Amino acid sequence: QHEQALSHYEQAMRDHIPGTRAEHEAQCKAGIAKMSIRLGDLPRGMKVATELKDRAVCRECAQVLEKMKQYVEAAQLYEVAGAYDQAASLYIKDLNFEAAAKLMTKI
Repeated sequence: QHEQALSHYEQAMRDHIPGTRAEHEAQCKAGIAKMSIRLGDLPRGMKVATELKDRAVCRECAQVLEKMKQYVEAAQLYEVAGAYDQAASLYIKDLNFEAAAKLMTKI
């Protein structure tokens, strides 16, 4: 079902006329990001989520990645979402203390 959802989001993007209905485009990209991550295409999903610059989408994608035990990737998206405490917690869980230390001033 995730493959089909991704296909629908991609089709909606192809049918979209650039420069019109920015909300439609953002919703399609958010769907592409989420479905790509769920299907295991983490680089694509993270790239699309990050480029959207939507904190809510980044947080949702980070939560999915965390459930998949992809802690570093989840932490990176939590950072983009401004959830520094969650990002630091995951970096520590991954024993990446240097990355966690950089976030301490933001917590």
